[in-house]
Amino acid sequence: MVIGQVLITQSFELYLEHGLVWLLIWGRDRILAHIVIKNLHAHRPRNQKTAIMFTLCVGFVIFAGTMFVLQAESIPENLAWLAGADVVRFNVHRP
Repeated sequence: MVIGQVLITQSFELYLEHGLVWLLIWGRDRILAHIVIKNLHAHRPRNQKTAIMFTLCVGFVIFAGTMFVLQAESIPENLAWLAGADVVRFNVHRP
């Protein structure tokens, strides 16, 4: 599922690149934006591989963090279920 989401996000890479250029280059340096975009287009295969690796790493970190939280919450519940209740009441009949 993580790999599928990574591949879906790769379809937005071009728009993300243009958005980052628009955000990072402003003021008098706006003239350089066209050169930067041409450079990004020239290095597209290399950029795609890097973007796939980066997105996959971020997805894995998020997935691993979620699994650690899930395990941290489920271990005490499983131990309580396995060991039983904290308080045990014995019925003692006194004659």
